[in-house]
Amino acid sequence: AQWPTRWHLALQKARLGLTVLFTSPGVPMLLAGQEFGEDSPRTIEFWPLDWKKLALPEGQAQFRFLQKLIRLRRKHPALRSDNIEYYWDDFARFKVLRYKRWDDAGDVVVVGINFDAVPQVVGLGFPHDGTWVDALSGSRYRIRGNWRDFELPVWGAVVLCPAGWHV
Repeated sequence: AQWPTRWHLALQKARLGLTVLFTSPGVPMLLAGQEFGEDSPRTIEFWPLDWKKLALPEGQAQFRFLQKLIRLRRKHPALRSDNIEYYWDDFARFKVLRYKRWDDAGDVVVVGINFDAVPQVVGLGFPHDGTWVDALSGSRYRIRGNWRDFELPVWGAVVLCPAGWHV
């Protein structure tokens, strides 16, 4: 994928970071302005937010993406639990992170994240077969044999939930 400006690329990478933040254990914390792509210098001095960015199409897209992640985390108790299982990856070589989150009531979320500038094909394991939905794109996948390969886009991710549990 090509981005027209460095800011557009930065927004894509920020979405990737937000995906990790909202699908990882712990309480997500945001810096003021992250919800619409603020890119001002980080300083302890007074530096007002550039609220005009929220009115831009890119700022609105970033805001909607964050809203989707918030809804995802609220709907899935697995993402609020402490339970996490990482799949082994040679991160230094492939720049991929894969993990599964679950709770004791049966909710499960499977995550694949690509931190590289090239697409990556990765396998993801699932606790059961059936239809799973990528909460980020809305794409539906049929899982058979508790395993499926996915092509993770450049600086992109999949967050897979059983059909019926997605956002």
